[in-house]
Amino acid sequence: MGRHLVPDLAAMVGLFAYNPPMILEAVRRTDRLGEIVIIAFDEDYQTLQAIQDGEIYGTIVQDPYRYGYESVRILAALVAGDYSVIPAEGFVDIPARQIRRNNVDDFWADLKLKLSKPKI
Repeated sequence: MGRHLVPDLAAMVGLFAYNPPMILEAVRRTDRLGEIVIIAFDEDYQTLQAIQDGEIYGTIVQDPYRYGYESVRILAALVAGDYSVIPAEGFVDIPARQIRRNNVDDFWADLKLKLSKPKI
């Protein structure tokens, strides 16, 4: 029944960490895995595993660790009176990254390493 609800559906996008696993389950239930492309915007372990398994095409992730590092670096410099850390355009670009099957293993290994470090 569910297979015919939206026969021309080609892709689904999950914006929050809980969306891609739910989308994946729904696509599995309609027996359209491999037919409907699933795209995510998170770095949840279930999403990463599904990318490894070829069930989710890929995900776009931010870099919260770099955001934190750059924030502290810039604020420390500003407190010390060094305003040269502010780019001319006034914006520090920390690009989002595309994680797909060809780079998910390296990304996930790096994420696990970051998460295993003791918190200060």
